[in-house]
Amino acid sequence: MANVRMLATLPSTRSKERNKTKHVALLALTIAAYFFLLSNPNEIGEVRRNTRAGNDADTDPETEKVEIVNVNSRRSNTILLGIFSMSSKKSLAKRNLIRQTYLQAGGEKVCSLREYKKQVKESASPTNIKCQVVYSFIMGNGGYGYPYHFDENEPLTLPSALNDEFEEDCTYLNIRENMNNGKSPTYIKFAASIANHYRLDYIAKIDDDTVISIPLLLEFIDSLPPWPHNIRIYGGLMVLAHKRARKVPKSSTKAAAASKEESMISNLYGQGQFYYMSRDLAHYIGYEMPAESWHQLNIKVEDGSIGAYIATHPRPITLINNYLKVFWYHPAKELSKFKTAWGWVQDNKLPRDMHKESAVYGWFCPLWNREGLPV
Repeated sequence: MANVRMLATLPSTRSKERNKTKHVALLALTIAAYFFLLSNPNEIGEVRRNTRAGNDADTDPETEKVEIVNVNSRRSNTILLGIFSMSSKKSLAKRNLIRQTYLQAGGEKVCSLREYKKQVKESASPTNIKCQVVYSFIMGNGGYGYPYHFDENEPLTLPSALNDEFEEDCTYLNIRENMNNGKSPTYIKFAASIANHYRLDYIAKIDDDTVISIPLLLEFIDSLPPWPHNIRIYGGLMVLAHKRARKVPKSSTKAAAASKEESMISNLYGQGQFYYMSRDLAHYIGYEMPAESWHQLNIKVEDGSIGAYIATHPRPITLINNYLKVFWYHPAKELSKFKTAWGWVQDNKLPRDMHKESAVYGWFCPLWNREGLPV
């Protein structure tokens, strides 16, 4: 009887033939659909998530709608370039020089955040928007009574600088000016709050003493996948986090100290001269990470802290090390040095030995070295 039941579970010859016929029909249908879509691209769509517009600076990315966008309306990739600056006279002179050099050289492909918002509002189609590099000078607007990082109960930005002066291409964060205690994550939260609504594919941070080649930047970002295909991408000139890790306070327990030290050593980060991330990672830092993690993982070096924040993401991260594709010069702190570096960038003659501390490809993959590939 047992043998009968066993045999009864085996498919008959007729059943096998029916299944084979079904598989052939399904394959034929799949092939036909493929060629139909190739010849009718208007039928292809992609799902794009757009944040409902509210206050531009404080839009909550959690309030979203799903919109079907035709692939034919695919625009070029966009990147928000947050240029970190301050309200001093020296910083003002640097901002003016930046406006006269690489920002101006970008032509219609470069525009301020304010101008880009206007273009998006007035444009009937994303393909009509020429601007790809959207920039804003990022400044801490608060005085000594303000916190170093954003307050959940306060707006992210303020309308003008401390001295009531206003520059149209500046974003004034509602925090006390600082470098390593919260300015970067506050900026990233602000960027995440507008990224969906204004279709920004990438969020970048750059120092004001970095001189960048806009044509090479455009070439690079167009080689990257656009949203929504650029999930969890983080790049820049990578270094090992333990090089600048802060010592754990003596008051910490041994277990906590070991845990924190391990978290600092186990990840890479993009140097603050120029790093970038996909907008979902910006959303993760700004809206998903618990507030206590900001303080626990802050190593008092802004770029290292951002790398530590990203390393806590529960899903795998795609790291891009620009060691072999550097299209900027850093540092150029003095105006004279900046002008010299601008000449190098224009002539595509950046010094080859300026990034010796970078984590080269051999660190990622020992096979790279064994095969004698370039480092």
